[in-house]
Amino acid sequence: MLALPPDHWVNEARPVRAALWACPLLTLAFGGTSPAAETLTALPLEKVIPFEVTYSHTQNYDTRLLFAYGSVWTVVHPNLVRIDPKSYDQTNIELPGVLGPVRPLAFGDGGIWIADTGSNTIFKVDTAEDSVVLKFKASMLSVQSPIAVGAGSVWTVASERAERVVTRFDAMNGEVQAQIALPGGSSGIAFEGDSAWVAGRNEVYRIDPASNAVVSSTPVCDRPSTIAAGEGSIWVHCRNDGMVDRIDSWTGSVTGSLDVGVRGPGMVDLTAGGGSLWLATLVVPLIEIDPMTVELRRTYEGEFRTEANVAYGDNSLWLLRIRPSGEILRVSAPDRY
Repeated sequence: MLALPPDHWVNEARPVRAALWACPLLTLAFGGTSPAAETLTALPLEKVIPFEVTYSHTQNYDTRLLFAYGSVWTVVHPNLVRIDPKSYDQTNIELPGVLGPVRPLAFGDGGIWIADTGSNTIFKVDTAEDSVVLKFKASMLSVQSPIAVGAGSVWTVASERAERVVTRFDAMNGEVQAQIALPGGSSGIAFEGDSAWVAGRNEVYRIDPASNAVVSSTPVCDRPSTIAAGEGSIWVHCRNDGMVDRIDSWTGSVTGSLDVGVRGPGMVDLTAGGGSLWLATLVVPLIEIDPMTVELRRTYEGEFRTEANVAYGDNSLWLLRIRPSGEILRVSAPDRY
């Protein structure tokens, strides 16, 4: 097991081989230039939470992490695991029939939603009962973000017709409410404000729940592969040009762009919290972005690698790794307020 500092991640001038993240700023390509180097304040490591690594983690890349309803959630096949951020007690909730891969978790309508693309099934776990209260079939696109929850519905990127369809399900009973044609192929969905947002090839489509139709298309960076909602905005990371674009959820227009220098088809995760936007990748463990100005704040880099997964909650960042052993890391986020 990798040696961990007892109380925090040490920020030293010499190479730190045992620290989780060394703190010198990683030099990235930003349109041919590099951000000015700065010395980073060490991020305190609050807790290392062990969990069992299963076949599905290593073969299906089931490395999902979510903070919602006051708990941390992850999948340890065949269970959804709920972790109390105070006591760190773990509750296993069986997902009967789950096969994996399991895509990023969603939340809303009093539940945690699990997209199992292996069995084409969506599970709803009631957070009050800690049990599966609904499951229904859904032919889902096997991407990073195939489901979103909002307006009393579950929205999925369907696998039919070259991913040019969004299926809307009733969040109470799983019945199909609508199938919405898209102008082009899609690669993920999020819900923010009063709309569902779908990442297309070079644009983001806005769906109005009242009409069940695409009402606008916003040109964005090249080939968005990850879409997320937060801070009143829609965020996309594009794998071809390494850009992060912010879309205002009211106007539907791009209001900021940043070249983060991370290109290619590798896993990327986006989440907002603590006054920052956080981008986790397999290349760079963590990139912190100012969500107001869409400017780089800091890049945390080192020998340690997570599974390109980050969640924010309870004033902390939560990161997951499966090698050399299964661990969820709780890290104190910088105080932005």
